[in-house]
This record gives sequence, C-alpha cells and structure tokens, in this order.
Amino acid sequence: MPPRKRLLLSAYCESVAKKVAKGEQVPAPELANALKEAQEHLASTLHLRDTNEWRMCLALLAAATETATPPPPPPLCRLVTDSGDETASDGDAAPHAPPPPPRPRLEVLHAASSNAVADQAGAILKGAFGEHYGDELDGVLNGDACANQENDRTFVVAWRAGGVVHAAGVVAERRVFQGKAAPRKVVWEVLWLCAPSTQRGRGHGSRAWAALASLAAARRVEGVLVPSTDAALLFWLGCASDKCPLSATVLREDSTDGWLARSTQFQKRGTVDRVRRAFDGLEARARPGKGLAGLYEATAVQAPSSTGGRLRRRRSKPSLVAAAAAFEGRPFRWDPSEATHVWFFPGVAAPPVRVVTSVVVRDARPRAASFIREDDDSRRPRASSACGVRGFEAEGG
Repeated sequence: MPPRKRLLLSAYCESVAKKVAKGEQVPAPELANALKEAQEHLASTLHLRDTNEWRMCLALLAAATETATPPPPPPLCRLVTDSGDETASDGDAAPHAPPPPPRPRLEVLHAASSNAVADQAGAILKGAFGEHYGDELDGVLNGDACANQENDRTFVVAWRAGGVVHAAGVVAERRVFQGKAAPRKVVWEVLWLCAPSTQRGRGHGSRAWAALASLAAARRVEGVLVPSTDAALLFWLGCASDKCPLSATVLREDSTDGWLARSTQFQKRGTVDRVRRAFDGLEARARPGKGLAGLYEATAVQAPSSTGGRLRRRRSKPSLVAAAAAFEGRPFRWDPSEATHVWFFPGVAAPPVRVVTSVVVRDARPRAASFIREDDDSRRPRASSACGVRGFEAEGG
C-alpha cells in the first residue's frame, strides 16, 4: 500500500508562528496570510507532516482569536494645584504614564515556544497532577505524540501575561469514528487544566477556559468534553455561558437517586446542597441519549467463542441501541465510571442536545460563622476555617 499523503506547512507560515511564539510584532497582513494557510490545513481531512506543525497552526489560530485590547488612557498633561493654577511651565515635560500591564493571552506551545514559558507550564501541571501522571506529562511537554496518531493529537496551552504563566492545560483533539461513509467528527477533550495552587481563586482558570473555548469555536469542533472529578464539578458547571453553552445532560456511571449524597468528595467539601441546587435544570445519566451518542464511538461486544478466545470488539455505526448496550466512553481517556462527562458546545450553531447558558453554583446563604454566638465560651469542637474541608478541631487547639 502506498504511504498516506501528508500535508506540509510552508516555511512562511512556520516563520510567522515562530515570531508569534517569541512575542515579536507581526504585521496584520502577514498574520492574516499565515492564518489562512493554517485554517486550510486544520480543515483538511489529511494530516500534516508531524504534530509540531499542527500545533503551530493552532498557535496561529489562538493568536488571531485574541480579544482586542481597549485603547490606553490619555497621558496626563499638566499638574494642577488645588487653586487651579498650572504649576508646570510650557517647557516642562509632561509626566509619563506608567506602562500598561502585559495583556494575558492563550498560547499553544510548540517546538519554537519559549523554554521559560514551557517550564512554567510544566511546573504548574506537574504540581497539580504530577503525583499520578508525571511520566505522561513529561512526554506531552517534550512534544511526544499520542499512540493513535491518526485519530488523537494532544497540545499544551499556557495562559500567560508577558513572561508569567498563570494557568496551563493539556487538550486532546480526537476524531470520532462515525462509519465508513461518514466523515469523522472533531471533538476536544480537556485532560488537565489548572492554575498554581498559590494563585487559585483569582480567576486565572476561568479566563484560561474562556480563551480555550474561543479557540475551540475558531477551530469549529463539534464539542468539548471535560471529564471532571467531583472536586471540580462545581467549577465546570459554573463555566456555562452564552458563548459556550453547557449540555443539560451529564454522564456518570452512578446516576441513580441519591448519587449526590453518596459522593465522598461532596461530603468532604460540604457541597452536597450546592451541587443539588446547581443540578436544578440538569440531568445525570449513565448512558448517552440520542444526541450525545453521536459524539462517542459506540462499541458492541460479541459473546466469547466456544473455544474460550478473547472478546472481540467491532466498531459499529453509533446508535442509541448500541450506546445503551455497551457504553465505554470511547475514544476518550476517562469513561463515566471514572469521571463525570460534561459537554460544552462553543460556537456550535445547533448543539445535538438541550443546553443551558447559566448554572448557579454559588451559595447565597449566610456563612455558618455568622450563627456562632460570640458569648459562647464552651470548648466544644467547632468548624475551623484553617482546616477547611478536612474536619473539625477544638477551639484554640
């Protein structure tokens, strides 16, 4: 069989991608020409020569989807006293306005990216997930491709302002098999996304996700899957917006009555009631319905042979019957027995399922501390803000 044809990124487009990675100013016409070539490569059913060229195309797309910065404020003209008299003569120079802070932007890392940015992104990811996925993160940060290169490709994103990285993530682009006669659907799976532990609560993760959703809309993916743990589920539910609606159906294996109270993470964090209120209007299922079934590879498992051979899996056209019979969450990394599948549809004109654009995840009730009597001098254990979700400790001890 002759080798499969590959696309080749032009030297011009590669040069522009390197300039963008180094932070150099690129004229708008040059960026537009390079972006046009990158979009043509990304829309093609053929693959580029290697994964690094594909990541360069995504980096150009990310640079083009940045939001326009507001104009800087006008500089101060002259110093005026309280009486209104001018204290600066015409020959004196006007005071210089402080330089504007660097604009945050989302960068897709590739071989020409700054080593300092890549090191910071790696440190953030390994600091949060390195205990269990350190070796895999090392491979991704070094530019290694996925094992199934024809269908899956990964890339690393860094949300940074100047030379400081505030959040980082790893995303996999997957082409879902739809049958021999149908084109494969391009979807994204957010494998990891986090901010440094010292900067959490400042909105860096939310802004990084918003920029990533804008990039997904520009890439024209069919959907973005977030396999969320119970600890991060409230955060992801709160990311729904008009530009990035959330599927009203989430998938998890344990979705029967009372699943909220059975979650150890919800109990540990004391968020059972908050998650229950957030799911007002949402639905948890163990199997995808008709709309979400088309975003998975439905697999049918044949009965074992009489000789005791191995189970054989065959790909079949996605259907509600096949998905309900043997749903394994393919081709994604974590199936619904390991994480809750939350689907977003940024830029999708007609989502396949009912979507919501807003989910209330904050607790509007007064804090428990406001109910503690100040005149109570008992030594009984009480909730401690220092120990957080870890339990209780005695007052003063």
